[in-house]
Amino acid sequence: MNLLVTDLHGTLIANNERALVESTNYSLEKHGKKERVDMDFCKKYLGRPWALFFKTRCPDSSKKEIENMVETAKKEGLKLYPKYIKPMDNAIEVLSEIKRRGDIVVAMSSTTYEAFDGYLNAIGIRKLIDHKIGIRREHENDDSFDVVGYKANEIKKFKNGKNFDKKAVVGDSELDVEVGIITGLSTFFFSKEGRKLGKADYSISDLRELLPFFYEDYKIEL
Repeated sequence: MNLLVTDLHGTLIANNERALVESTNYSLEKHGKKERVDMDFCKKYLGRPWALFFKTRCPDSSKKEIENMVETAKKEGLKLYPKYIKPMDNAIEVLSEIKRRGDIVVAMSSTTYEAFDGYLNAIGIRKLIDHKIGIRREHENDDSFDVVGYKANEIKKFKNGKNFDKKAVVGDSELDVEVGIITGLSTFFFSKEGRKLGKADYSISDLRELLPFFYEDYKIEL
């Protein structure tokens, strides 16, 4: 049996950044802040708690103000995500093949457990995920929360007592790769634009490139 651990936003879900930019800027404006974020900023901090977005842009804001901005952004995001998000190219094909072979898929995200199923259902992949790793509500507004260490520990707990032949993690950020390194998984850095990450074992631009790693008989035409 094989194991794939996959990031959610930016890996299985496409267009998340657009909704993230709009909902963050909506909240900043709603709370009377002049600061704004752009796509590059969101990509840089993607995978971190949302509170860090606001703390970085508004360092003089109180903890309560940050919490209120996060809540406003979350509510706006719930309206925007159905408009923007969709499955990443070939994500459903890859997950379906892994499940067809009887292997295990774990999805991880810095979103809360409460919101996790909403994202999975929105892009139609809930039944293709065996286990979820999200963050707890008390961590959502903690900009110092060690999200890498937390995810790594959750993966270790899931792996404990199970024997996997091949194990890999895929994600679109350096944080995802760091999680894989800590937990002893082969690491795949995913970038549709073809960017490379030196510390990753592999850099891929198409999720189908994962499949030959697990299945030698799988042929892919990119």
